[in-house]
Amino acid sequence: MTSFKTQWSFEQDILQGQTNFSRMHLINIDFRCLKSLEGFNFVESRFENCIFPENLQRVNFSWANLQAHNFQGKNLQGAIFTHAKMMGANFVKANASGANFYEGILTGANFGESDLENVNFSSAILIKCNFAWANLINANLSQANLELANLTGADVYGTNLEKAFLSKQTELSLARMPLDLMPKLKENKLTFWKKLLLFPVSKFM
Repeated sequence: MTSFKTQWSFEQDILQGQTNFSRMHLINIDFRCLKSLEGFNFVESRFENCIFPENLQRVNFSWANLQAHNFQGKNLQGAIFTHAKMMGANFVKANASGANFYEGILTGANFGESDLENVNFSSAILIKCNFAWANLINANLSQANLELANLTGADVYGTNLEKAFLSKQTELSLARMPLDLMPKLKENKLTFWKKLLLFPVSKFM
């Protein structure tokens, strides 16, 4: 059963040393009352109009609903967002190296100029995401849906794009990549269109 948390009730729990806020509905909370949420557990929680502090290292947001929340410039190293709903979230210039977004729904999220080295985006929904000038070195985007995504100027050296779904509108201009990668990406685009009827995009838009 979901419990509701407001600013006052959250701060009371913090005074008692609580760091586990899983399966809660968190409303209008300014988490900057703490310098850091490192190691906190928000599994299956829902956030509405919340504001986060700079340090979110190793926070567990698995299965959480964080739609349209702002993580611009935050430290998200090692954070866990597996299966999370983060449509329209803002990650501009965030440091999310080593974070895990496996099977996350991130339609329209903005990762412009962010550090995504060693991030796991495998099987994630990345439709219309902005990765312009992001660092995706050694990131895992295998089986991710990148339809209409913008990877302009992104660094994709060592990036795993095996069976990633790319549309003809996926933007790759100025992306930094090994010379042998472009033919593979073109093949992935063809694979996407063959599978489109089995993987309806409208479900995630």
